[in-house]
Amino acid sequence: MPKQANPKILYHFPNARPVFLESRLNKAQLRPTTRGGGVIWHDSVYYWWWNFIRMSQTYKRTCEKNGRVRDKVQKQLYQDFGDVFAYAAGKDGFRAWWNYRTDDMPADRGAMLFGYPALDQVRVMQPPAVDMGDDTLLVAIPLNLRKRQISQQLNALIKKHHTGKRGQRYNKNISARYIPLHDKVAALRSAFTVLEYRNAHPTAKLWEITQNTGVSSYQLSDDELSDQSKRTIADAKAYMATHASRLLKKADAIVAGVDQGIFPKS
Repeated sequence: MPKQANPKILYHFPNARPVFLESRLNKAQLRPTTRGGGVIWHDSVYYWWWNFIRMSQTYKRTCEKNGRVRDKVQKQLYQDFGDVFAYAAGKDGFRAWWNYRTDDMPADRGAMLFGYPALDQVRVMQPPAVDMGDDTLLVAIPLNLRKRQISQQLNALIKKHHTGKRGQRYNKNISARYIPLHDKVAALRSAFTVLEYRNAHPTAKLWEITQNTGVSSYQLSDDELSDQSKRTIADAKAYMATHASRLLKKADAIVAGVDQGIFPKS
């Protein structure tokens, strides 16, 4: 029997991976994606993970020390994420960081951190089987059975071994090194925006953060600030302050989480 070639292993992602060329997206969709499920880079949860770890003062100190720190989690983060502060903000920096690869790496950094190797299609395997990871089940099918019997038995095996549930993006057997807890990008963007503004304007009042960042549809126009009663304005500012405070609390929790390799934590 001829030796079977190892199947090609692709890296899949539990959440939509970033795409840097808009021409690859199907723009006829409400949320443009590629055939493989990628989204434009700033709509990917992985971009916001990168953004938030760049907000961490703890990780910044780790990078300044080239990862030579006592904290084991920080040391491992440095080995995995590298010096994220060496890259420019925005698309170009994130793209360079994501695509970083050395000769001894089987894939680029984004795939190594957030992806997992998986077969790209159902295949007939012959022993000895290659190591396909914990998220693959090798099945022997006796071809003397009827197709209906095979189908019934396969369905029973899948039901037993596939632990995913309805509504879940992935099951617990996925072996990605880092897996986002959710990918609610709009909420992450708002939390990041207020945190970035607070860092740039540390003396700004909470209501001013909401007013000046546009994270809420509730805004005070110049006319309202001059024409409305003091009580009305005070009520509006109180609401906006509460909104900013809630987002800042969430953002601070997320930064604390990325220091432990958890994202997003709230």
